[in-house]
Order: sequence, then C-alpha cells, then structure tokens
Amino acid sequence: MSAWILDRLRASLFVALSVGIGLEIARAQHGVAPPPTIGAGQRWREGTALREVAGRFEITGDRVTFTPENGRRPMTVLENLALERVILTLRQTPPSQVWIVYGAVTEYQGGNYLLLERAIMRRYTPRE
Repeated sequence: MSAWILDRLRASLFVALSVGIGLEIARAQHGVAPPPTIGAGQRWREGTALREVAGRFEITGDRVTFTPENGRRPMTVLENLALERVILTLRQTPPSQVWIVYGAVTEYQGGNYLLLERAIMRRYTPRE
C-alpha cells in the first residue's frame, strides 16, 4: 500500500479509537503526535489549521462560540454545514460536552473566527 493510504487508514483508525478509549491512549498506540501547545489568552494567527483541538461550543443568540480547553480566547464559528450539524447535536445534548475540532482560523478586527471542517464529540451522556 502507498504511504498516503496507510496514513489515511491510520488517521481513520485513530479517530474511531479516540472516541471509545480516549485521545491520549489512541495517540500513544498509533504514534500520532499531540497538537502543538499554545499559550493561554493568545489569539490564533490567520490561516492556522486546527487539528484535534478540544473545547466546547456555546450558542449565544444567533451565533456559536468555540472555547478551546487550552485557555485560548473563544472564537466565533462561521456558519456552514458543519456548524449546522453541531447546532443540531447541541440542542439534544448537555452543554458541557467536549468536542474535538478540525478547521481553519481567520482574523478580523482583532478577533478570531473558526471555519469549522469537522467536530467530533469526545464523550456523550444522554439526557434523562
């Protein structure tokens, strides 16, 4: 198999396993490097690719904010189909759910915005 196919299979397996056994264990078992560390309170730079960034979504009025667990400033999430799917899930789950996010960061007038590509809920507790 080509290296590209093996990398894709490894990444797919990693995502599938990370949901069930935790990100840290999946990283260790499959040799996937953790995301880079980023200082608390700092803005993301334009064009930064977010990969495996843990955090929480919050609906505020007609906008959604993503707050990373690493202490970085919250970002307004730009509207697209991926966000629409997150909103549908948020309305059915407790607000404290942790998500693993993939996307791209933009900057505008001193603030950060997230163009969401994919969001995976880390753990789920059904409402009763």
